[in-house]
Amino acid sequence: MLAFEDSSCSAWKASATDIDLRAAYLFWIRGYVSGYNAQQPKQQIYGAHFPNLDALALYVDKYCHDHPFDPFVGAAPALIDDLNGRP
Repeated sequence: MLAFEDSSCSAWKASATDIDLRAAYLFWIRGYVSGYNAQQPKQQIYGAHFPNLDALALYVDKYCHDHPFDPFVGAAPALIDDLNGRP
């Protein structure tokens, strides 16, 4: 998965005070889901079901809390699974 030079959950946590970097991280996740949608036309995640940026940030916060040693970009496939009702 191509992402950021540092895509650790520590980097995510440190971005809390950097509005521009945090936005880039969140838009990367939105882009990941868009790529998923392009490859899965029958299981697409639609805008109405996708969390807004504040809710998405909270989702990534929880993901990093639960997986502190994983890269925060792992929240993207986890979000897709959650939105599709997969365990």
